Amino acid sequence: MTISTQASSVTVAGNGSTVAFNFSFIAGTASNIVVTYVNSTGTATVLSSSQYTLVINAPVAGQLWGVGGTVTYPISGSPIAAGTSITIQRILPLTQVVSISNQGDFYPDVVERALDTLCMELQQVATSSALALQLNPTSVGVSGILPPSAQLAGQLLGFNKL
Repeated sequence: MTISTQASSVTVAGNGSTVAFNFSFIAGTASNIVVTYVNSTGTATVLSSSQYTLVINAPVAGQLWGVGGTVTYPISGSPIAAGTSITIQRILPLTQVVSISNQGDFYPDVVERALDTLCMELQQVATSSALALQLNPTSVGVSGILPPSAQLAGQLLGFNKL
């Protein structure tokens, strides 16, 4: 299967009436999905899988992965209010578990699934990297390595003109 989107997460704002939140990226398995609730003050709480229900769409004929699904939160009680949100993310372990032996049987689906997983892992790393502070490539002579945390205690991050 081709992976034709870079999406691996979605954030949906609460409105006081919606409890079913859809996502449109490949999920893989339920263990790959992390749901985070953000309250009105911006405090993020990773939800336990017992606090929501998750339905991952089944793969269509000829496909390896189901695309998209629905998270229902909360399972009971009031829907999340305006000013709050939930984020649904695909988080994969950064491991490679496929072993292909020399002169063994060849299963294209196994290879394709491994390549798809690698692509999803790269998307995950790219998303994390995009959120990090980065030096401009033209910052010649500037080190991007921070001193040890003991030296940073009580300090602010600031910049001077070079």
